[in-house]
Amino acid sequence: VSLGNTSDGANSYSAWGSCSKTCGGGTQTRTNTCALITDNLSQACNTQSCCAYSAGHVWNYEYTGGVQSFTVPCSGTYKLEVWGAQGGKSTLWNGDSIDGVYGDYAYGSKVLTNGTALYVTVGGMGGASSNSTVTAYNVQGYGGYNGGVTIIDSGNDRTSPKAPGGGATHISPINGVITSIGVSNTFICAKGGNGSYLHYEFPAPNYNPVSYRHPGAGASGGGSNYIGGVTGGSTSSGQRSGNGYARITLISISI
Repeated sequence: VSLGNTSDGANSYSAWGSCSKTCGGGTQTRTNTCALITDNLSQACNTQSCCAYSAGHVWNYEYTGGVQSFTVPCSGTYKLEVWGAQGGKSTLWNGDSIDGVYGDYAYGSKVLTNGTALYVTVGGMGGASSNSTVTAYNVQGYGGYNGGVTIIDSGNDRTSPKAPGGGATHISPINGVITSIGVSNTFICAKGGNGSYLHYEFPAPNYNPVSYRHPGAGASGGGSNYIGGVTGGSTSSGQRSGNGYARITLISISI
């Protein structure tokens, strides 16, 4: 029995079967009545991404005083950005004041898989500290949420209010504040700003008050700058006033 030749099957292909996937790259097959035809019996189909979002989509995270979550919606590359919170303000009894140091900024890229859970913790601004009168002890605020250091008082110097630090902002695969999980267990972290320090002295012989202004000499901000879990990352100091902030941007999609 003659098997003929491959030209016999040139027009003997069946219709393509259904695709194995509706998106994300599937396969469909067909048959040929000629036994010698073994090529062109399968092909890729529905190669479009299954992602509901386009490259450039942004998720923003404001300060809430708690840990927030992000579930990766599509496998791909994401830009992670974090801003630490500002340190607290130091105010004297006469209204003279000095603001705390601005929080730092960090960014970098991360390849993430669909369904991965991330935890976003945005730092809070350090509380204010003040003296109600020249002879009063300091009234201290609390350190900002996510690691900002609190100063209970400034010792016996009643004219020197030191302000608390601002909280760090970080993105991590682990749920928790920076003081419990540690900076090295995050993908990225931006340090909170230090609190300020403003004090008066009364030098002889006239004992007239003289103010001394020390931005950043109060309590420490939370965390430290860290980009060890991302690629192409960088940090910069003193970028954010008020509470911290975080942003996640979809850069590119992997099918």
